[in-house]
Amino acid sequence: MTAPTGIEPSPLLAIAVAALQSRGRVVDTNWDAQTFTVRALRPDVETTLGVVFNFTGSIVFYYVWEDDLPDERMAALAEFVLRANEKLTTSAFELSLGRRDLALRAGVAFGEDYLDLDRGAVTALLVNALEECERAAYAHRGAVAAVLAGTSPAESLTKVA
Repeated sequence: MTAPTGIEPSPLLAIAVAALQSRGRVVDTNWDAQTFTVRALRPDVETTLGVVFNFTGSIVFYYVWEDDLPDERMAALAEFVLRANEKLTTSAFELSLGRRDLALRAGVAFGEDYLDLDRGAVTALLVNALEECERAAYAHRGAVAAVLAGTSPAESLTKVA
């Protein structure tokens, strides 16, 4: 959990990593980039990326689908994102047209006074956001695969677990 010698870790990054590890999650940290990955608890699920936004005191978790999505499916994916986001309350899909990637995100904004917050509460909020990201991404995996395979966005959402 400790940062390599010579790197001054972000306090928020250090808090997040320690909090998740205290709940038994395996975290790989990139101290320079202010990011970390959390290994999935299920063997058939990808890791989740965590990004620290020090200027807002926020941590955002991203479950990212394959990069370089096919051009011919981008319009359908955009419709899918709009339809899927109507049903999500504490997480959301985001589609990057420039990078052509799809992610589901959930986050926590602690604000600039995060060092004064109760560590147990911070841990609970981080774990809840991570688990929401993982749960929603896993529930939508079949629907995303269906859209990529050519199914309409509306029909694909009937596959949400």
